[in-house]
Amino acid sequence: MQWCYPLQDIHEANILAERAEKNGSWHVVVQQALYCLERSQAAQDLLAIRFFASKLSAAYLAMKIVDKAAFYKRLALA
Repeated sequence: MQWCYPLQDIHEANILAERAEKNGSWHVVVQQALYCLERSQAAQDLLAIRFFASKLSAAYLAMKIVDKAAFYKRLALA
């Protein structure tokens, strides 16, 4: 596993997502979690991929976008 992006960026994006989740700003949660998921996939970090896919699934479920929620749920469980 090789992280080619600074982990601080991923950490900051995750903090933004958590704050947005508390405020119900689901579009921000999705934006930040997608950023983190893409970086996790680039690093081939399976644990991080599952974590951020799970966050995305929950965010899409909260927005009642069931198809996308199911897609990311499957990715989180892969």
